Amino acid sequence: MRYVLINPFPSTRRNGITTYVQHVQHMLEARGIACTCIANDRQVPRAEYQASVRDEICARFEPDDVLIEAPEAGAATLLVPAPYRVHIRLHCPSAFVHRHNGTPVASEQFQNELHVVRTAHIASSPSYALLRELAPHVDVSGIHVYKNPPPVPLARPPAKTHDVVFMGNFSRIKGVDFLNPLLRRFPPHYSVAMAGRFSEDFEIASDVRCQVRVGAHVPGAERLTLLAGARVALSLSRFENCSMMVLESLAVGTVVAGWRVGGHPEIAGPSLMRLVPFGDLDALAAAVAAAVDGPYPAAAEFRAATAALRDEFGEGWAHMWRIATGAASLGTYRGIDRAAP
Repeated sequence: MRYVLINPFPSTRRNGITTYVQHVQHMLEARGIACTCIANDRQVPRAEYQASVRDEICARFEPDDVLIEAPEAGAATLLVPAPYRVHIRLHCPSAFVHRHNGTPVASEQFQNELHVVRTAHIASSPSYALLRELAPHVDVSGIHVYKNPPPVPLARPPAKTHDVVFMGNFSRIKGVDFLNPLLRRFPPHYSVAMAGRFSEDFEIASDVRCQVRVGAHVPGAERLTLLAGARVALSLSRFENCSMMVLESLAVGTVVAGWRVGGHPEIAGPSLMRLVPFGDLDALAAAVAAAVDGPYPAAAEFRAATAALRDEFGEGWAHMWRIATGAASLGTYRGIDRAAP
């Protein structure tokens, strides 16, 4: 049976869903699972992409020969006929992103996203936090929970050449409005590297004293090298489900500092994830300083955390696969929650 991964974004665009799809395809093919990826490489509008997904699935595969995985975001499988088995992997419905960022909610899109979740053959989430957000809208009792897969660690991680890195879209969604207020709190000797889409629109405040280097989007292995070269990676989003940037940072031995929101606390312990209450910039600056200037976690701690994440994804995905393909009648898989008391 072939596994088909749907990506509503171009395969060349760097974002969480594209990164996730690439990591999953790599892991599954290494295990002998045949994978096909259908990405929106032509960058067509949402409705046209939904139709193209339906047409390509129906033309290339029989219902019994394929299991389709798609994000709920964008409702790419909205038109796929019912006989096809669809696994909806939750990333974050558009309405939750808009609500947390104070922007208007696209009601029709949200209803379509809820529809593909409700009608999915099987559904999974990488965090319990997202289930809590989704619970008022969907029965979440049967949704499996297992973290996203981290990347394969670098064979030879580079030396730590900069103190702090921020990597992601320079947009409110990723907390770009917190950057200058945070940079103002860093001492002059701190070196900060920042990279991502729309970085050309970001202006460093005139009263920032630390050394800041801003660059464009960083692709592939170069991205991991930049993350690995920092002592701290910043995550400033108002909500994250299971950030691929966080998983990448841990995989290359870099501490993450950010807000205690969404699924962040579930991923790893407090020595690797330095999380503070949302909006408390003084506390966040102190957390960064503790990681930059204080004792640093041992490489073995990063390896253990990354291995646990990889194992959990493998176990959760295999559990889902057995249920979805009718190979076993099993209960709902619920993985580790590092935030649990």
